[in-house]
Amino acid sequence: SKGLAGLILAFYLVVRFGFVRELDCLGHFASYIFEAAFVSAVLFFYRSRLKVGFAALKKVVPDCVLALPLGFGVFKLAGVLGLGNPFDLTDKETLLFLLLLGPILEEAIFRQALWFPLETLLPKPLVTVALTSVIFAFAHFHAYFYVPAEIHPFIIYQTIYALLIGAWWGYRYSTTRSLAVPLTLHL
Repeated sequence: SKGLAGLILAFYLVVRFGFVRELDCLGHFASYIFEAAFVSAVLFFYRSRLKVGFAALKKVVPDCVLALPLGFGVFKLAGVLGLGNPFDLTDKETLLFLLLLGPILEEAIFRQALWFPLETLLPKPLVTVALTSVIFAFAHFHAYFYVPAEIHPFIIYQTIYALLIGAWWGYRYSTTRSLAVPLTLHL
């Protein structure tokens, strides 16, 4: 129902962006636990729409071939622009979260747990793509308010490319309806 969809969206946005400090006080992994629980609860309500669909990957092979060099290029361009990388890429826990758990959780959130309620409220696919892309970008920008000033340029850079790739991956999800597609592109 539209009421449930609106409630789900409002709950996520308020908790995720309005109670950041409170989540952080609960521990280093509290926001991940909240998001995993949120995804699980939402997907319970929308379980009839779930589709991983690995067969759809055949349709996006060119996207996958393009994603790897583009991702590497974005990483290298940050260095060229003098933005650096605020993540410790020698830390195994950081790598696990950046390269595996983060992408899985983000795609489950933005291509399903927020997607399904948005398409219930606004049944135009491009509107859902646009809104999930903006929320995805804002989720990356939101750190701006909590990190040291020297990291702000990197956060802005990350927000710009998050908006662009969010739109790309959202569009590909809307055309395939397979979570395997944006997840593969993200990984």
